[in-house]
Amino acid sequence: RRHRYCIQITVENEFDLVERLSDLYSNAAKFYSLSDELAASLVQGFLAETLISRS
Repeated sequence: RRHRYCIQITVENEFDLVERLSDLYSNAAKFYSLSDELAASLVQGFLAETLISRS
């Protein structure tokens, strides 16, 4: 069963957003014992989706 979470992040600019999302995913990766590669691909996938939805 999937859970949907809403996370609100306040950022100064897009670089700040990328940094915070990376932190978020690396913390999640540690929590769920994911590999760094998997965490990185999650971040990239999320950022791609974010950029697509903004344009």
